[in-house]
Parts: sequence; C-alpha cells; structure tokens
Amino acid sequence: MPRHTRKPGKSFVDEFECTVVEYKGLLKRYLQYNLDSDLPLSSTQNLYFHQISAHHKRLGLDAGSIPDLFDYTQLPADSPAWDPIYYLIREDADQVLEDYTERIREALRSWTERGPTQKIANSMLDMLEWVDYEEERLDAYRYRHQEDA
Repeated sequence: MPRHTRKPGKSFVDEFECTVVEYKGLLKRYLQYNLDSDLPLSSTQNLYFHQISAHHKRLGLDAGSIPDLFDYTQLPADSPAWDPIYYLIREDADQVLEDYTERIREALRSWTERGPTQKIANSMLDMLEWVDYEEERLDAYRYRHQEDA
C-alpha cells in the first residue's frame, strides 16, 4: 500500500477499496473450512486454542475444553500446547516473580479473552516446577513416551 494517496484531497478510502469484516465471522469460516476444532466458538475466539484442539482431536485426545488442551500429563510431544512453556522458560526466566502463577496469568490474559485462565496457569506452573524451570528437563518430560517406544 502506498503511504500517500495519489490525488490530493482524496482519502485512502476514496482511492482504494476497503472492506471491514467482522473477526468472529472470518474465524467461523476459517474453522469451518480449515480446522476441525472441538472447542465451541462461543468458548473462545482464540485461533491458537482452536489449532491445539484440532491437533488433539486428530490424535483422539480430549479437545473440547481449554483446560484439557493444557493437561501436560497427557499431551503428545508434537502438541502446540508445549510452546508457551518453552516461551516462559526461554524468554521469561529472568523475570520470575515470587508468585510465578500471577506472572503466568498475566501472560495468559493477553491471549485468553475469558475462561479458565487460572486453571491453565496452574497447569503451566505445575509443569514448570516439575522440570525445575529447565529446558533440558522439559525436553526429557515432553519426549518421555518416544524414548519408551
């Protein structure tokens, strides 16, 4: 897109075709044609959660509620739900507060419009404490079933 309109006195909207589209409608169509999520659209409009749900559903796992998506004791190694844990270890370790659960809740609020934020935060915190905030231990836990096979 050009920075300025070519004709002085003309607005951007006058010179270019612009369409305003409702996010929820776009998301509904995207989910309908591209993802097979078990999460109801009424529970979340977060595309990341729907991607995790579709991934878990393909593997036959519980995928109908947000807390189920973050049950780290049941997640397969290739689940996208592991990504926030790695982020917290890699990018946020130097900002660990005395009450780390509050830090996780704050991070989750930016991508959870409502719902079980505390339950997800507790699950993430449990996993972080289990692996002692170490990426190598998280890798070992994440891939534990693959080593047994």
